[in-house]
Amino acid sequence: MKKENQSGVITPFIIIIILVVMGSFSCIVGSILLVTQKKEDPGDSAIVPIAPIEETTNKEGPFFMEIEDIFEVSNYELGKTVSTVVGEVRSGTIKVGDTVQILGLGKDKTAVVLSLFENKKESEQAEAGDNCGIVFDIEKKDLSPGQVVVMPNTVKTVKKMDANVYLLKKEEGGRKTELPNNSKEQFKFRSVGYSGTIQLKGNMKTFSLGDEKNVTVEFDLPVVVEVGTTFNIIEGEGHLIGRGTVTKIYE
Repeated sequence: MKKENQSGVITPFIIIIILVVMGSFSCIVGSILLVTQKKEDPGDSAIVPIAPIEETTNKEGPFFMEIEDIFEVSNYELGKTVSTVVGEVRSGTIKVGDTVQILGLGKDKTAVVLSLFENKKESEQAEAGDNCGIVFDIEKKDLSPGQVVVMPNTVKTVKKMDANVYLLKKEEGGRKTELPNNSKEQFKFRSVGYSGTIQLKGNMKTFSLGDEKNVTVEFDLPVVVEVGTTFNIIEGEGHLIGRGTVTKIYE
């Protein structure tokens, strides 16, 4: 009888303890889930960081360098002022004495490489991945950042392209309102932005935030872009509103 009484008393007591422990465990798990959901749920102030534009180098391809800056220097051998264009070599190799084309922004020209500089030291050649300065017998006013230096007849300038574009939502740091048709924006390829107009296709009058569409872009001046190139769409003082990839160019 004693054992039965002990068994009859201890069993419900154990059950009560187990229920209490399980209840506490459920509360803990519930709290963890709430905290996790809060962290994953983006608030109105959540900003999507600007995606870096893909920048790859290719030593085997034809020479390609985008002009990021331009300086005037005195050339005592020529007895006049010449220009040094600065940028990172994206592909290929260039040597002193090479004949190249400088394309884009309506200032196309052919020139000979007078000298090359890397880390402020004169060099005989530069290759993909190098930051270099190229000296040309050209006046600074006849050059512009955003032009490209290339080997002759390897690329062409275009004024119009098609692109798949994603327009950021307001919660992602984008615009507060839809983008109207024929909106004038800045399209940043690599290090330089180009002005152009977004033309919506069909009968669309606005581009809704958070949508992805294929659009046409018409640049104000001829530029060098290639199919597959990625870019950011900038508004105002560096405000990222969208991203895109070139799908077609109109030569």
